[in-house]
Amino acid sequence: MPKLTLSMIVKNEEQFLPGCLESVQGIADEIVVVDTGSTDSTKRIAEEHGAKVYDFVWVDDFSAARNFALQKSTGNWILYLDADERLTESSVEELKEIIEKDKNLAVNCLIDCIDNHNNKASVIKYTRLFRNNPKLKFKGKVHEQIVTSLKELNYKTVESNIKILHLGYDIPKAELEKKAERNLALLLKEFAEKPTIYAAFQIAQSYGVLDDSTNVIKYFDYILSTKESPKLYKAHAYRYKAAKAFERGDFKIALNLASKGNRLDPDQPLLNMLLAKIYLLTGQMEESLKFIFRAYQTNKSETVKEFELVIDPRSVLYLALQISSAAKSAEHFNYYFSELKKLDSGELSSNKLLNFVRLLFNGEPIEENSIKDYASQITEANCELLFSLIEKYPLLDIKLRLLNLSSDTLSEHTAYLNSYGYALLQNNATAEAAEVFEKSIKKKITEPAIIFYLISAYVQLEQYEKITALVELAEKSFAALPEVMERLNMLKEKLSVLN
Repeated sequence: MPKLTLSMIVKNEEQFLPGCLESVQGIADEIVVVDTGSTDSTKRIAEEHGAKVYDFVWVDDFSAARNFALQKSTGNWILYLDADERLTESSVEELKEIIEKDKNLAVNCLIDCIDNHNNKASVIKYTRLFRNNPKLKFKGKVHEQIVTSLKELNYKTVESNIKILHLGYDIPKAELEKKAERNLALLLKEFAEKPTIYAAFQIAQSYGVLDDSTNVIKYFDYILSTKESPKLYKAHAYRYKAAKAFERGDFKIALNLASKGNRLDPDQPLLNMLLAKIYLLTGQMEESLKFIFRAYQTNKSETVKEFELVIDPRSVLYLALQISSAAKSAEHFNYYFSELKKLDSGELSSNKLLNFVRLLFNGEPIEENSIKDYASQITEANCELLFSLIEKYPLLDIKLRLLNLSSDTLSEHTAYLNSYGYALLQNNATAEAAEVFEKSIKKKITEPAIIFYLISAYVQLEQYEKITALVELAEKSFAALPEVMERLNMLKEKLSVLN
């Protein structure tokens, strides 16, 4: 009997399948590929790699196809992958050790999701390796799960460092949306037949890919209103709703929702990061430092939870450095800087970025022939950190040159607009600064300071009629912040005298 079977379902995967099958050569004793209707060379590629290929008539049910593949799999152990996934070479030895055991084990693996199109990366823990048993069954028409069946058969779940690369998100947004639409049709059908919390969660996720926030919130509200919903699902629902409120500038609502989610799941890195952002942009630095530290520590620990994401540590560290700089805490800044340095040790481009961050934080001069090179280090992934450091950078001429040399693709980003507007204000280009700040606020109200910068510009331009509407907007956004409200009330008193 084979020791390990690679079990797969595929359709038109000629682009991805070779890499997947090559990644298990020498470790999988049997490869079972179930084809659900390919019209390309998928089946031929599978056969060339020694796979047993079976046809399966598609019935709008991924679990049905998976279960058919399980029936054809004869190994003691099952590893299941999608065609756009690869077992990493560094995981082979650990996998070999595990499959020598004869216990009913289910093994959590690390799914490393690559998304170069959006400069994002994340890791999710999921059961992909388990001891074979004819009673095991996948469940769910889409996002099929084996976990429920494993629990019913009293399998013990263990952790591993087995890493699987997932390239499925590293495709253009149009292709992701097409995939989400396909899944959504099946999920909505499944939910209509039998409403479940898991289906509601996956429907919300699919609508999220399609940028349909109204329907995302509809299904997350279903989760929040259902008593049986697990705490982790509710925490994710609160986080999404809090993030949307944050984007609208409703910081009071955002804080309330994020805090509810955090009480349900205090170790969720994304929730802790969101709370850190809310406290940063509302000027509560001690709280912001506390939550970003929590986010970094829990993300590093890779706490095992169902469907929980482990975020790219760079994104956490960039925010941590931004908060430390805003809090004027050299101690915190140096700690996170050293963590980033350890993470990117030896990479030339990373060393350049680190040096740029250090120069900006310390307010040190940048050599003339290096300004363009440093400006090229600003990307979508790190721009909020770098633009916030540039905003505080004391050398105005260099600051303006860095901003003018920044990539055109970032010129509409609110972090760029805020930094550029402040530099123009410092350079006495008041009318131009006001236009830039207005553009930023129209996109998103990000922090009280921008409101006061714009008010200052209006005063200098004697455009007092614009201040009243701006103050009303600020009062709505920052109602939960006594210090900001006090400054706004003082401003209103001064305006009443002028009027």
